[in-house]
Amino acid sequence: MKRILTTLLILTLICPIFSTGFALTEPGIDSPAAILVDLESGSTLYEKNADEVMYPASITKVLSAIVVLEYFQLDELITVDKNSPYEVADSTHIALEPGEVLTVEQLLYAGLIRSANDAMKVLARAVAGSEPAFAELMNKRAVELGATQSNFVNATGLPDDDHVTTAADMAKIAAYAMTIPAFAEIVQTPYYKIPPTNIKENERYFETTNKLLFSPGKKITVDGKKVYIKYPGTIGMKTGYTSQAKNTLLAAAENGDAKLLLVILNASGTQLYVDAHTLLNFGFENFKKRNVCVENEYITQVPILSGDRPDLAAIAKSTIALPFSTDRDPVFDKTVIPDENLEAPIHKGDEIGKVEYYFESQLIARVALIAATDVRFIGKATTLMEQKPIPTTVLIIAGVVGLFAIVILFGHAMRLRNQRLRKKRRLALNEERKKENEQ
Repeated sequence: MKRILTTLLILTLICPIFSTGFALTEPGIDSPAAILVDLESGSTLYEKNADEVMYPASITKVLSAIVVLEYFQLDELITVDKNSPYEVADSTHIALEPGEVLTVEQLLYAGLIRSANDAMKVLARAVAGSEPAFAELMNKRAVELGATQSNFVNATGLPDDDHVTTAADMAKIAAYAMTIPAFAEIVQTPYYKIPPTNIKENERYFETTNKLLFSPGKKITVDGKKVYIKYPGTIGMKTGYTSQAKNTLLAAAENGDAKLLLVILNASGTQLYVDAHTLLNFGFENFKKRNVCVENEYITQVPILSGDRPDLAAIAKSTIALPFSTDRDPVFDKTVIPDENLEAPIHKGDEIGKVEYYFESQLIARVALIAATDVRFIGKATTLMEQKPIPTTVLIIAGVVGLFAIVILFGHAMRLRNQRLRKKRRLALNEERKKENEQ
């Protein structure tokens, strides 16, 4: 079977590590634990007991789906094993039968939309051979995604004292899941149909359990007003329920350029949806995205060694937009951290450092700096102090050779002098003899 392994997405450009829920009046919700975050940046807008360990119920299937999608293609065929159909007892299922053949996609729709436990068990065994082995993969993936307070022992969320999570952990898992296109498409689907299979003659039709996405005509009371449970702009995700966990919910919604994600744990009855409306309304009404920096924005000049210019313009590699409460006009401070001893050649787009942004003395984002232009290498000027010292042996040899050359030159000069003197004496002698002959 072909497996598609993905690595953990590391956020190197932006590190949202702060809460923007400043002095706003917090929304009143009854659910024991909840968290509301900006889906794109991960910034926390509201939290209540977000780190308290609780039971997740079927929102577990979101993590199961992540693991499945990293091992299988949607169109791969899976044969139902002989055990899974008989292990779901009275829980939600789609009546799978041993030997029945379905696609990964069909089983994921059944698990995420109908919350079918038999479908998720079949997928877990197809991936890992057994559900406990699959749970090991789930826990490993959860830790990679930053969910460090959770422990999963099955693929479904069926009750187990050791099967626990937190609202904060589930927010991290769900936020990553929504970056997977196949997952995002499945969880925003209100209803689905599985055609006849090699064993079942009839179609299977089912609706989503997420009433924020699909609940024709059903209403609840929010802030004293009757409203439809279906929430405008909902783009997914997953519900859960067991008597042990009570009602649990993962939900994502968008409004304009804002995308929010909420987690609610241990809620009672329809209060689950009242609290969901309250939190989403709070987020959309009280927060607005602000640009901390914009892609290609000029940041500073960075010094360059050995180049055809002494420095170059550093620009932001990406746009960073974070949610801030609408009662604030945020002013950001920044600290530029260029790479040390940058030397040419440097090409346009090369990373040459980073810039950190602060709001009220708190680090809120970090973005890479890139070169706005090329810088050519033209060589490095050197001085005698920068040159390597000449070895002593070389100096001695050079001295000897120089001295020998001086001796040779001096000897040659003396020979020339003597030759001139002898020539002069011969000429004088010849002159004297000539005079004597004339007398």
